[in-house]
Amino acid sequence: SADFAPPRSALASLERELSLQISLENYTEAAKLRDSIALLKRDDLVAVETCNSLFYDAFRRGDFTLMHSKVWGSGAHVRCTHPGMPTVLGDENVKESWRIVFESMGGAGGSGSASSSTSQQKMDVKCKSVQAYANGNLGIVTCEEVVMRASTLTCTNVFEKQGGEWRMIQHHASAVFPGSVAAGGSSASSSS
Repeated sequence: SADFAPPRSALASLERELSLQISLENYTEAAKLRDSIALLKRDDLVAVETCNSLFYDAFRRGDFTLMHSKVWGSGAHVRCTHPGMPTVLGDENVKESWRIVFESMGGAGGSGSASSSTSQQKMDVKCKSVQAYANGNLGIVTCEEVVMRASTLTCTNVFEKQGGEWRMIQHHASAVFPGSVAAGGSSASSSS
């Protein structure tokens, strides 16, 4: 559907209950809720990082099937900005843009099937300097992509929980000038 409305977050519900238990001075129950919230946040963070890793695995292998079935979400709000290109809007257009990328890598139609994987050219892309965040139905990863050991791109990947699974809803990759320094102090380079 064009307008995806995520289900009410279990995390938000637990956080409201925690506030209530604290206001009632029921600290034993509040401690249990605090621990449940911490576990849920950790699980969400791991799941977001896993989806981000799947994205780079599919990218490296030129695996359209993996990219289509396990990485990208659904909805008109899904978008992708490939380096130097205008933003692609909508899940079907984004998935088609990746099919084109994979075909340009020399793949067998970007199919990514096991039988054609040997005929596909692999992309030399590495993900490093990963910083991840997850809360409720939203996850964000910032990282650097080192492509062909020569170009460094800075990336923001946004994830949304859809049907209980984390899916990418935005990928934005931009070139980084060699030697530039981010606000956090890291320097852009192509070394690992």
